[in-house]
Amino acid sequence: MTEVEAYRNSNGVRVKGGDVPKPILAFEESSFPDFVVRGIDALRNCTSPTSIEANCWPVALSCRNFLGIVEVGLHKKLAYVLPAVIQVRQQPARQRLEGLIAVLLAPTHELAKRIHVVASELGEHAATRSVCAMNGERKKVKYAEHRGGCDILMAMPRCLIEFFEEGVVNLHRCTYLVFDEVDRMLL
Repeated sequence: MTEVEAYRNSNGVRVKGGDVPKPILAFEESSFPDFVVRGIDALRNCTSPTSIEANCWPVALSCRNFLGIVEVGLHKKLAYVLPAVIQVRQQPARQRLEGLIAVLLAPTHELAKRIHVVASELGEHAATRSVCAMNGERKKVKYAEHRGGCDILMAMPRCLIEFFEEGVVNLHRCTYLVFDEVDRMLL
């Protein structure tokens, strides 16, 4: 059994698909830019990624689909917000009104706000902009877009649909999409 297989087995991780990227077992293995390391340090003091982070980061950063089932907590949010921030930074400079790069959907206002806290903290170190939008906050999103753009949007699915139908958001550049607690959204 390889080190990767042993790690996955000991953490209850099952993978499907061919050529799945190996987990990042230590931050030194990651080759993350300095802004990422500073952002992680600001959010939590740790020496190694959690299991969900270790497995999600290389898959998400390879632009592959990922479905993770994990308990609620900061580590889950960081597992998908960090690749979103990196994805934004890897894109060519956005012009005003060009549209979002990442959309992070949550089933409740409270969860969307907690995701936004993580995205904002990482964004401070990465020079990315995020907005947490709820129903009835079209002006907030429009203002953010006209003021200089919004890279990452946190919203509830119904809210995103309404924003899209009313032309409040532009998804032409969106390359990163997350459904947090998708099981609750399907009920």
